[in-house]
Amino acid sequence: MSRRRPDRVLLLGLTAVVLVVVGVVPLVRPEETGLTAPTGPLVPGQGALFGAGIRPRTGDVADTKAAITGLEQRLDRTLDISHHFYPWHHTFPSWREPWDVEQGRIPMISWAGRDTLEIAQGIHDDTIRERARAVAAFGQPLFLRWMWEMDGRPEAHGGEAFVAAWRHLRAMLAAAGADTAVWGW
Repeated sequence: MSRRRPDRVLLLGLTAVVLVVVGVVPLVRPEETGLTAPTGPLVPGQGALFGAGIRPRTGDVADTKAAITGLEQRLDRTLDISHHFYPWHHTFPSWREPWDVEQGRIPMISWAGRDTLEIAQGIHDDTIRERARAVAAFGQPLFLRWMWEMDGRPEAHGGEAFVAAWRHLRAMLAAAGADTAVWGW
């Protein structure tokens, strides 16, 4: 019995992914699902949004702005999405998000995780309420991504606890009128 070489298996797998991604081999035809394309403030009419998260040398305002605009100059285009990371207790939106909007970008906030059991129990509601009010006051569409890479974090406590915390966070933002936040995962 012959065994496939790992490099051939990898090549076949990558080829299949490329064919699906470029649409040569659709996994499911849209008309077969009965679903319509998503719509909303941050869904492009066609194509995809292009963005980046920049890690400036110092993190101060001038350095951060220079890093983002420098990348855009090298790419010869404005980023559609500008991605910023915030620790749990840091206030957002900060100066970054209004500046992104002024420059024609959509801000994406990645908000660090916290213990999901504590969130679902309401222990961190004051912090969540403060962030929710700030996002509502910002009033511009933005992507909000909470607890990225939760599958490798002990404070996520597994899927059920993560979902309960996620729902609690979303409900609190909705209650504060932060309806311009589009949640990403």
